[in-house]
Amino acid sequence: MYIWVILSLVMVLAVKFYTARELANLERRLLAVKEALFAKRNQYQLTQDKQAEVKTQELNMVERLVHMKEIIQDINIRLTQTDRASIGEDDEIVSKILQKR
Repeated sequence: MYIWVILSLVMVLAVKFYTARELANLERRLLAVKEALFAKRNQYQLTQDKQAEVKTQELNMVERLVHMKEIIQDINIRLTQTDRASIGEDDEIVSKILQKR
């Protein structure tokens, strides 16, 4: 009879030891997952910050391009108007010269 009590006690201690060891392994794995998650979260945050910075740079570049395009169009219009005016002045000068002859 005592053998069964001792055997049961040994079995309880073995199960308790096995459970404690597996719980320690589980906690170690959980800690590793938490550290990896923290690292990925930091990496994600850095990526989000970089993306926001690139987005801002892109918007600034688009704005600069729009302004440059407007300036080029304005210069083109002014040159076209100047060319037309100079052609008109040239025609007037030629017609005056022809009239004097």
